[in-house]
Amino acid sequence: MVRFRSMEELPLETPGWLQRGWLLFCRGLVRAHYRRVEVKGLENLPPRGPLLVAANHGNGLADPILLQAVSPRPLHPLARSTLFRNPLAWPFLKVIQAVPIYRRVDAQAQMDRNADSFRRCYELSDRGGVVLIFPEGVTHHNPKLMPFKAGAARLILGYRQARGLPLAVVPAGLFYADKGRYRSDVLVSFGTPFYPEQAAVETEEEAAARITADLQRRLEAMVPGADSWEELALFRRMERLFALRRGRYRVRSLESRVRKIQALLHTHGLVARHHPERLEAFQGELARFDELCGLWGVKDYHLNFEYTPLTVAGFLTRAFFRLTLAVPLALWGLVNSLAPFVLVRLIAPWVSRDAYQLDVAKMSLGMFFFGLFWGTQTWWVAQQAGGWPALGYLLSLPPATTLAVFLAGERRRTWVNIRVFLLFLRKRRLRGYLRTQRDSLEKELGQLTRLAIRLSAQQRNA
Repeated sequence: MVRFRSMEELPLETPGWLQRGWLLFCRGLVRAHYRRVEVKGLENLPPRGPLLVAANHGNGLADPILLQAVSPRPLHPLARSTLFRNPLAWPFLKVIQAVPIYRRVDAQAQMDRNADSFRRCYELSDRGGVVLIFPEGVTHHNPKLMPFKAGAARLILGYRQARGLPLAVVPAGLFYADKGRYRSDVLVSFGTPFYPEQAAVETEEEAAARITADLQRRLEAMVPGADSWEELALFRRMERLFALRRGRYRVRSLESRVRKIQALLHTHGLVARHHPERLEAFQGELARFDELCGLWGVKDYHLNFEYTPLTVAGFLTRAFFRLTLAVPLALWGLVNSLAPFVLVRLIAPWVSRDAYQLDVAKMSLGMFFFGLFWGTQTWWVAQQAGGWPALGYLLSLPPATTLAVFLAGERRRTWVNIRVFLLFLRKRRLRGYLRTQRDSLEKELGQLTRLAIRLSAQQRNA
């Protein structure tokens, strides 16, 4: 058995210039599409040596692009063999040295060739490469993880048998705050590395089943696992109530929000089993409160906002500077980028067969249309004014377009804030009534949480 005396002796893969170009492209694409990418646990990725990253797969090709963009080490994904016959995908798969996997569900599947694919994974690992696998085996649009296939476990056990060394495994959880929406947030969490091995008393089948179940438990602990999108939406709404307790907004990272949603799913599941009528009554009151707020167009934060002369003056000052400084640049971005924006928005839902493909469709179409329009426009400027003005024109487009997107969202929020401010001036008792209703909901949610904690303690002690 090969033994290493220090971290420096472990192999380290050096990416070629094509791979480095691809990684830069992925980072640019992710930065353009998502407003915020929150990454937790990067320190859990070993800096050297063979490594397997196992991730959930709920957003199509956006998942591997996102993981490659945030990983400090280049990733080599396992991809279904049919993608390698796609003339558009094949060059990119070749650059990142992806490994084909042959599935029974694919037409003309050659399952015996998976042995060659596994050997290719071992060779990448020998060089210090990082293999990326999606153990669910298929991308999907479900809030809960699909049952894991045994491929990851067989790869781990096969590497141990072939090389006599354990393979480090890091689970990676992906959570999209609003999948399919442009400029939304996403959380990438890397878990603690572990080194699965076959026990002496186990057969290979038993070891594969145990490792698969262990890997699924680890990944399920990293992402919310609601039974339906409606249930997940309910508990995300409960989490927002916690963030606004006692009239104060608590700034939350995406990670803390996910942890709170997971805790609510677990603890209130106990209440649903033991006191379903109480949880149903709370859900009914919450739905009525949200319906009333929706009728008036009031958001949670409006009930906490204090309309003092100072805050109103600050609002007017920010509006003035936006109009005089930011709006002209944003209009420049809007004029030069409106056509590709509209085309992406119209075509992406049409070419997407499901919600898990919408992000990829928007990324791909955005890359094509923005490249086409910006390239054509820059060429025209170069013909009219020369190379340097064309370069300046091209460099002005990304920041101006980003500012236009930001101000478009700010314009909507500003209009809503002004309308609600005038509403509360006209109906002074409405705000107090809504705050009373929300305070009552917060109190009941706190009582339900304490009840769930007691039930959990009783369950442990039973």
